[in-house]
Amino acid sequence: MEEDFLIECIENETENSYYDFKKDIYDFSIQKNKEDFLVDVISFANNHSKGNKYIITGVKLHEDNSRTLDGITESKIKDGADYQSLVNDNIEPNVIVDFKIVDYNRKKFGVLRVNDENNNPPYFLSKQYGSLPKGFIKIRKGQKNEFVTRRDFDLFYNEKTNNEMSNICLKGIVNKNISDTFKIERFQNKIDFEKCKNKIYELFTEINEIELERSLKSGLKFGSELYVDQEDIDIIRKYSQKNNIILKDDFFDIGYITFFSILNSSTNYYGTESEKKKYKLICDLSEMISIFEGYKKFYDSIDRISYTELAIQNKGRKFDEDIEVTLKLKKDNLFNYNDFPIPSEDIIGDVIDGEFIGKYLEIEKNSEINEYTGKYIRNIPSIPRPIKLPTWGYSDPSYES
Repeated sequence: MEEDFLIECIENETENSYYDFKKDIYDFSIQKNKEDFLVDVISFANNHSKGNKYIITGVKLHEDNSRTLDGITESKIKDGADYQSLVNDNIEPNVIVDFKIVDYNRKKFGVLRVNDENNNPPYFLSKQYGSLPKGFIKIRKGQKNEFVTRRDFDLFYNEKTNNEMSNICLKGIVNKNISDTFKIERFQNKIDFEKCKNKIYELFTEINEIELERSLKSGLKFGSELYVDQEDIDIIRKYSQKNNIILKDDFFDIGYITFFSILNSSTNYYGTESEKKKYKLICDLSEMISIFEGYKKFYDSIDRISYTELAIQNKGRKFDEDIEVTLKLKKDNLFNYNDFPIPSEDIIGDVIDGEFIGKYLEIEKNSEINEYTGKYIRNIPSIPRPIKLPTWGYSDPSYES
């Protein structure tokens, strides 16, 4: 057993059909520990997955897959021949088990390997041992040792006769079709940022050039006086300063325009046409800047992320319900879910309902690929951008949800 490989397993592997972790090595002075050892060996030997299986002792795995590496109690260590002897005396057909001590961080870890050459299942107890009856049999499925089912016996037979075997393989998806290769891609920005900046600049210019025809300010004037929202002012000023755009002194002056509205009804504005036009353009400008900044921040982060599309394919003649896929990524290439950029309130509805979710987080069904059901973002209502209007009873929609 290569020591570098085993250290990598100690540091990073999780429990599955190939690996089991124990806080300490089996204590053969206790009968129950010997029984547990035999159950684990039988279970791994009967596992349908091909390849070596490992029982790694001295590692305590926590629910979040973090681990405590305390090592094993050296007084409990037995010679490799003792483990093999216990197996030979109680399991049939014969199972080959290797044992190795790994020294790591000044601690010792015991690794038992159930070899891939154990390819003559089913394996079971040849006689009663302690509380385990003669004929006792289990199988490793995922993270658990489970009792063998009728279907498992059918699979044991099919594996020996090569009759109607399933043939599971992991494939890549290239141009929406199954491929033997994996295509690594980057998320692509769908927004023409230069065109957006030009449109924003045009709005700045148009507002600066408006010659305001002011209506009269009067206490008898119908409705409530309208002001440019402070949030809009801050958004526009910040953008103009960052992009060296000069605002006229009266840029936010909209005269004495008033409005009147009743809840759940249309709003009426009272003022000159230039006042109404300027107010509308300022609102449009603030909204366009917010959307532009939201997309810029989102896609600047997205563009740095690589992804690939995968599918599981069964090329055999037998249905297989117990499929386990393990993807191994180098640490430097791991992308943390919590680092995934969250769209701003101004664009989240478009990101959820638009092309992004469907294009990147779902795999389309076609002649080669059956329907894919993901656990990603689904059925989330779009969140409309709040109308910049001071009406009674208005409250911001919930963005956090």
